[in-house]
Amino acid sequence: MNDNKSLLIHSNNIEESKDKNSKNIENTKNKSILNSKSTNEVEIDKPVIKKERIYWVEWLRILASILVVYNHCTGICLIGKEYKFGKYNWKVLFFQNSLCRSCVPFFLMISGMFLLDPKKKKKSFKLMVTKYFYRIFKCYVFWSLYYNLFNEYVINVYNVKYTWNKELVKKTIMNIIKANSCGHMWYLKLIMCLYLVTPILRSILYKRKFALTITLFLVFTCQFMVTSLRFWIPDNVYKFVDPFETAGSFTAYYMLGYFLKSHDFSNISKYFYYFVGFLGIALTEILRFLDCYIKKESSGLFGNYSSFNVTMSSVGLLIFFKYFVNERIKNIMKNESFKKVIVALSDCSFGVYLVHMTVYHLYVKFKLHTQTFNPLYWAFIYTAIIYTTSFVIIYLLRKIKIFRSFT
Repeated sequence: MNDNKSLLIHSNNIEESKDKNSKNIENTKNKSILNSKSTNEVEIDKPVIKKERIYWVEWLRILASILVVYNHCTGICLIGKEYKFGKYNWKVLFFQNSLCRSCVPFFLMISGMFLLDPKKKKKSFKLMVTKYFYRIFKCYVFWSLYYNLFNEYVINVYNVKYTWNKELVKKTIMNIIKANSCGHMWYLKLIMCLYLVTPILRSILYKRKFALTITLFLVFTCQFMVTSLRFWIPDNVYKFVDPFETAGSFTAYYMLGYFLKSHDFSNISKYFYYFVGFLGIALTEILRFLDCYIKKESSGLFGNYSSFNVTMSSVGLLIFFKYFVNERIKNIMKNESFKKVIVALSDCSFGVYLVHMTVYHLYVKFKLHTQTFNPLYWAFIYTAIIYTTSFVIIYLLRKIKIFRSFT
């Protein structure tokens, strides 16, 4: 009897221990499931940081890229072609060339929008050098080699007969270092300089009112004053003023980009700046033609990027894009296919800037240029041809990894 009782107790203990063990195993499994679930939830809930696209800026960047091409198509004199002061072709092309003077200011202001905002991630000097400066420097080296070797001596748009000697080698090396003989590479030198001073400018922008005062001072002294007095400044004096005008003016554009993007304009202010922008375009036409007819020769005065009339058109048109264009593209940009096209055009804009001059030279080599037909209508078509060809080249090059960092 006692034996049976002890056996019964022993079996009960075994059952209890089994129950405890099974419960412990189940609890362990549940904990592991909960842990894995929470881990998965953390992974799922982890925000994916994507590059924020501001579509009116993408459109403005594309416009700037097209205007650069249009600027060079209408503004480059072709040897042996009818482009003399007062002639029909000169009048038509000079008028059209005056329409696109905001191209480079747009690029500078767009850069300032995203690199100078003190609320965004800190841009240390090391970061600006290793990431931004280095990227432009690679493009500078690659394209300077290309333009001063292949474009200069192989394409040879003006059919110059070169005799290779020690002097020509020296000249070629210096051209590669300075990126000469390729009329648009100066912009890369400019933007590299601005990248180097970006940390200083960002530190100034923490004090917004002080930074705005500096920006307006640069606009007033380097753009408004110089433009207003340019008729009376002798050329031998202006050559000393020019470096300060250029440095101050381009720095002003860079800083204006940040202020114009970050400031919320009232309705009255918007329409005022729209008017200022279109008035700037009109003044550019009037002042440039007036200067040429006074001098009785073609002149670049009042068409350079430091001219106050160009500042007016650049600022006014940027605000026009920020509000007027932005409101009208919202529905269009909901179309995914169209959005992809706009993003692709915007992403290739810098590459188009770099390659378009050699595309232009290739077409000229085959006797196709702005004056092949009546420039009144042909200049627009020719610009579209150069731009489209440049875009296709850059789009395809960017598909090749080794070329992506140079475009």
